[in-house]
Amino acid sequence: MLEERGRNVGHSLHRLVGRGLGLLVAVVTTVLVSPTPAHAEGEFAGACMVSLTATFSPPLDMSFVPRSASLGATGSCVVNGVPAQLFLAATVSTPFVGGGFNCAAGVMTGTGSVRITVPGFPDPFVEIQIVNSGGVLTMALESLLVTFEGVTELAPVPGQYVACLRGSLAQGTWSGAMAFQDPYPPPV
Repeated sequence: MLEERGRNVGHSLHRLVGRGLGLLVAVVTTVLVSPTPAHAEGEFAGACMVSLTATFSPPLDMSFVPRSASLGATGSCVVNGVPAQLFLAATVSTPFVGGGFNCAAGVMTGTGSVRITVPGFPDPFVEIQIVNSGGVLTMALESLLVTFEGVTELAPVPGQYVACLRGSLAQGTWSGAMAFQDPYPPPV
């Protein structure tokens, strides 16, 4: 059972990373190559450098047990060719049955909101999935109310992973690049 769950988590991580890398390449190419915004009204694509802070309950250690976390993130972005700021607030937790999360592994899901300081950005309510693989977090954001999808891989601040392995971590910080786009752009 544990081996099966490990394969499922690995498969989910592989899908998330694959989608994320494709999304990151497409968005960064669009953002960097287009000197002027060429997006339809209400369509957003961009990339951000994100810093995520998570506060865990109970504190993170090597016990693979159910946990929850409050997330807060900020970032500097380029959206449709325009500089912007990102703000994220969310709550995530492990699944009710068989879920666990520790310093090195686990999956958490939840909901939150994203605000990006670009005129017309809808501040979507998002579903969030976080996969921990060796202390590196892959975070996927998706909104079903508006078409918004984002993926990021976040590395822990130096020394944080080792400190977590040796003790416990009530609050941690991860950073990395995030790409996002409208997965269903209007037809041309």
